[in-house]
Amino acid sequence: MRDRSRAYSRLRERLLSAEPLCRYCRSTGLIRGATVLDHIVALALGGTDDPANLAPTCTDCNDAKSTAEKRFLAKGYDLADVTRDPHLADWLARAEAIMSPPV
Repeated sequence: MRDRSRAYSRLRERLLSAEPLCRYCRSTGLIRGATVLDHIVALALGGTDDPANLAPTCTDCNDAKSTAEKRFLAKGYDLADVTRDPHLADWLARAEAIMSPPV
């Protein structure tokens, strides 16, 4: 379930303001505005709303990564198995490739 609290909204605005470009696009040399926060480790895989687990992204990257995560979970994998899915492992590597300091 997504957090719609006022505190999360403030965190979202703060992170998007501090890192206004999509982290995943930047890792591949593209420049696109970030409009949403992505959970680097999905909530369904045990991720949290901690700022270190949130990446400002464009909707295209967020949607593509979500699709990869759904396929990963459908295979019965969990976070410990992430390296078994090269596509999802690539998303995680891209998130870490360009890390901004936590706000």
